[in-house]
Amino acid sequence: MIALYPVLPVALFLSVSFEEFKKSFMGAGGLAWQQNCPGKVFFERPKSFYASFLWECYLVQSIYIYNFLMLGTNKLAVSHTLLDTVLTKEFWRKHMAAAGAFVPPQLAHWDGTNTTFSDDTQQKSRAIIKVNDGFLGGGDKILKDFELGSEEGK
Repeated sequence: MIALYPVLPVALFLSVSFEEFKKSFMGAGGLAWQQNCPGKVFFERPKSFYASFLWECYLVQSIYIYNFLMLGTNKLAVSHTLLDTVLTKEFWRKHMAAAGAFVPPQLAHWDGTNTTFSDDTQQKSRAIIKVNDGFLGGGDKILKDFELGSEEGK
C-alpha cells in the first residue's frame, strides 16, 4: 500500500468513478455483492451525490486498509479475504458443537460429490441450505414445506 501510495488514490478514485458511471447510465450496476446480500445495511449510501461518492471512495479503500492492518502479510489470512479454506461453516459448526453451543440440526450434508442425509426424514416446514465457504448469506437458499430427499430438497 505504501509503495503504491502515489498511484493508489487515483486508481481507487477512477474505479469508483467508473462504478458511478455504470450506475448512472447502465442501470443499477455497481458492486452487486453489496446491494444483494442480507448484510447490505452496512453498505447503505448517503443521499447526497457528493457525500455518496466520498462514502464509496472511503468504502473501497477501507477494505484494503483494514485487511492490511488486521492481517499484515500472513499468506493464509490474506487468502481468506478471497475464499475461506479453513474457517468454513463446517469448521465453526464442529467447534461450537464441541463447546456445547446450540447448533441447528443438520438435515443433510453434501461434500461436492456425495449426499449424506440425517436419520430425521420427516417433512420439514423450513430449511436453509448454507454454502460452506459463503458469507453474508451469499448462496444461501431457503426451502419451505419439502421432504428430505425429494427433488426440491436436493
